[in-house]
Amino acid sequence: MEPDSSVYENLYSASSYGKYEHGSRRLDQVLAWIKKYVSLRSTVLDYGAGRCYLTRRLIQAGYLVAAFEPCAWLWEHDNADLAEYRIRERPELNPIWQWDCVVASDVLEHLPDEAAALDLLGKLCEKAKAWVVITVGIASSNAKANLPGVDVELHQVIKPAAWWRKHVARHVDIVAESNVKKSYLVIGRVKA
Repeated sequence: MEPDSSVYENLYSASSYGKYEHGSRRLDQVLAWIKKYVSLRSTVLDYGAGRCYLTRRLIQAGYLVAAFEPCAWLWEHDNADLAEYRIRERPELNPIWQWDCVVASDVLEHLPDEAAALDLLGKLCEKAKAWVVITVGIASSNAKANLPGVDVELHQVIKPAAWWRKHVARHVDIVAESNVKKSYLVIGRVKA
């Protein structure tokens, strides 16, 4: 089960939701880790790519990127120039696809419950040949207060960093982690 896509389509089209003014430190940290640990020309899946800020920067850095974002509005508007990098099918459902590195930034906490978040975490880790990068918000999104016309809590799975660490560590050997502005960030090497 996934979040109601119409909520996000309305958010993206009517506001600055998903723009990285508030999250640039997260994005910078993720890019620094990828550049440090993941070889250039490696394949990278940007899962839940949003407005594709990370996708663009990874392409510029020399990575072979595939982007999955279920919100069609973004592909028609903000991401139209990246159509060749778009994956339309849910990557976790394709038994063949794999990437050297899988990134899910600001995705898991939006799922409807813990079971769905942990299920997707496991599936994404299975898609990685070597590296997994996860970032999750560990506080309420406060969308109700900050975005006009929003009457839902966007972060459904609010858990402390230690909870996320425990579950990520079941799939990867953690090599770096950080708490940045109400978010938990982690990169790990896939366990053999």
